[in-house]
Amino acid sequence: MYCGGADPYTEAFRYKKTLPDRRNILVLAPHSDDETLGCGGAILLHKKAKASVSVAVLTDGSGVNVSAPDVKGLRRSEAEEAAKILGIDRQFFFDIPDMCLKDHLTSARKEVFELINRIRPDLVYAPSPLDFHPDHRSTFYIASEILRRGIPVAFYEIYAPVRFNLLLDISGVLDTKEQALIAYHISLLGVQSHFINAMKGLSHYRGFHEVGGGTARAYEAFWLTETPLDKDEIIRWLTYDL
Repeated sequence: MYCGGADPYTEAFRYKKTLPDRRNILVLAPHSDDETLGCGGAILLHKKAKASVSVAVLTDGSGVNVSAPDVKGLRRSEAEEAAKILGIDRQFFFDIPDMCLKDHLTSARKEVFELINRIRPDLVYAPSPLDFHPDHRSTFYIASEILRRGIPVAFYEIYAPVRFNLLLDISGVLDTKEQALIAYHISLLGVQSHFINAMKGLSHYRGFHEVGGGTARAYEAFWLTETPLDKDEIIRWLTYDL
């Protein structure tokens, strides 16, 4: 018997497994490839459910550490190819200098909210607050402001797992997500296999809590919230009310 009569494990790891029933999705991607790494499976599931999916790529991609002519143009072409594979309906490129989003937050906010006013999404995907990349953290700040507009936000994982309350089984679309990643040659430094292995590892790790059925499955995990968050609320959530 647990102290107080409640099972702390069950309470701490309560989550949903059903794709949000939303018809107009917007994904905020700090860089081209983030939409595929972070929520490519969810995008494919939303498309199967006949939703419209738009992606806004905030930075120009010029900061990637590769030697190639017209890196920005190549990364945009890769993003367009990946979008075809994922079935993305619309892409928007803001061309803010890569690695400098924090220094251009005012213009980034303006472009994001102009886009939101134009396409009126009913669900936004964005990087989680635990992601250490500076452009990803800046995108999280913008997404936090979107919450204050009353639009739900699902925070996705790339560089670090986050405490989640939504776990989507992407086993049936994992191969297509992988094909979209393969389209990113420059973006993934010419070593797509490294990133694909990492993506699959995280997807299977996220099955840690889903042990039934006896077959390994792949998942994407999200922190989905519909209410504005202050810093204390974010910390309490991420630390399990520490």
